[in-house]
Amino acid sequence: MWRAATAFFALTSTLIGCQGATVAHLNASSNSADSIISHFESANPGYRLSWETGVSTLKVSQPSVVFVQSGEGTAKGNRWTSPFGIGDLLRAPEDEKIILDPPADLLIFGLPTPLDPELPAIIRPDWDGKITDTPGGCAAEEDAYRRILLTWQASKGPYLSHQINAHRVRIRDSFTHYHPVNGGFDEFYLVQEAPPGARLIVGENLQDILEPSRLTKEEAKQLLKEIPLKKGDLVYLPRGVAHRGVGGAVVQVITVPGFVPGAEIPLDDAIRKINKQFELDPNEALPNHQGNSFINFQVSDKKVDIRVGQNLFTSLRLDGRDPVLWPVLNPAGGAMTRSFPFANVDGENRDHSHHRSIWFAHGDTNGNDFWHNPAAQVQLDGPIATTEGDGRGILQFQESWVGESGETICRGIRRIEPFTGSGFHGLDFDLTLVAGESGLLFGDTKEGTMAIRVAAPIKADAGGELIDSEGRKAKEVWGKRAKWVAASGELPTGPSAIVVMDHPSNLRHPTYWHARTYGLVAANPFGVSDFEGKARSTTETRIEPGKSIRFRYRMMFFSGAPTPKTLNRLFEDFAAR
Repeated sequence: MWRAATAFFALTSTLIGCQGATVAHLNASSNSADSIISHFESANPGYRLSWETGVSTLKVSQPSVVFVQSGEGTAKGNRWTSPFGIGDLLRAPEDEKIILDPPADLLIFGLPTPLDPELPAIIRPDWDGKITDTPGGCAAEEDAYRRILLTWQASKGPYLSHQINAHRVRIRDSFTHYHPVNGGFDEFYLVQEAPPGARLIVGENLQDILEPSRLTKEEAKQLLKEIPLKKGDLVYLPRGVAHRGVGGAVVQVITVPGFVPGAEIPLDDAIRKINKQFELDPNEALPNHQGNSFINFQVSDKKVDIRVGQNLFTSLRLDGRDPVLWPVLNPAGGAMTRSFPFANVDGENRDHSHHRSIWFAHGDTNGNDFWHNPAAQVQLDGPIATTEGDGRGILQFQESWVGESGETICRGIRRIEPFTGSGFHGLDFDLTLVAGESGLLFGDTKEGTMAIRVAAPIKADAGGELIDSEGRKAKEVWGKRAKWVAASGELPTGPSAIVVMDHPSNLRHPTYWHARTYGLVAANPFGVSDFEGKARSTTETRIEPGKSIRFRYRMMFFSGAPTPKTLNRLFEDFAAR
């Protein structure tokens, strides 16, 4: 039976009118958690709840839905035989005998009336072709694992029930919500996988979350509790308990009488207001779900992961000779830049090892070759500052350009603003370099500057398209001046495109493009002699000691194929910033 591993039994306000969240661990040696059963059954007349371990023969006294928690083998009913495994659901009619070989551990919900006899005897979310991923609820990400076994609305899945609903889902980061006492439903989380860090965030004092005016700051900080999750846990969430799942557990979410549409009341706005009202700093703030467009950062010594919602967009790598961005993914998860030299991928050319996904460098900077020479380095100075936000974030740090002989040529402030929109992710790049005591000289060479090496399927030589804002294509783009250049093609995830835009405030806007059909797209304002055949001595750019030069570029990564008209509109948006 059940042993309560962790319990939260404090009575809540009259608005909730029920016990708080309760978690029990299911195993063969545990004792009964009678309080869970009695509270659930008293709140839901006609329902029964039981946990049975090592079951080889199942025979129920009332119509039941049975969840398989352990065991894998063959199940056999009166007129059917099927494989079974963890995550499956059995429809057990009254008095029907079901044989399980080998024995299995089962969570059983007895129902007040029979289920539709047309429903399958066994529902297998990972094997039934009628059940597909349906993002929403606990897993709204595009790549969500959310399989609906029994649903309230037929439009959400093939198997309909208004007595009990269930979906098997990987909960990475759900929004915070509650189900009202009147018109809502009780909910169970039956945990079937739990990586480290998987947890449930629970608030039992709903009235205080909704109306926090009477609270002190210390009381406000205690409104939410964390329940670590492990495989085998059964978490009971009565109506009126705030909750949110994070960390990637695979859970059977079971609701009684059913997942009633409109009976999920969101709470994240209320939680953010509490954080603001009580001026809770980041270490004190109540955790809340930021949404699928929320830009967030994970900073470590060697890289900064930039995420949109729960999905990786790109990583700023700090483990090489200069800061670079790799990998870079569009909203569909397509890899937008070449992996070499960081990883070897079939179908990629392994030439030009200095072409490192996305980077900023120049081949003649005070005589140093930051484009080719690994001895010329851009070093991080001090900590990285980040600001997270809905739809746009900020990453900023100071840097030093150190030449081959060890001298500091210039210092800079680099600001990268990741952002997201409908069908694209983007980066606004802003770098200000301040000349050192010897001044700063950008020599005239095609080897630079704001550069991307695109993924193999996007390059023009592999069937992709290279086009600039003036309508030139393929080899015609090289060495010409344009407001933007776009590379597009077909990735395994679908049509995809990269565009690089030159800000009107930049030197020599519209810039020249060192753009090649083999996959290089680089904005270069310093290659006039190579691009136009002018004498190098007349086209060098000198910055006096203590003076600065600023570079601003926008890079966008599309799931889909934007038209030139769309790119021109997006360029105007960038130009106005």
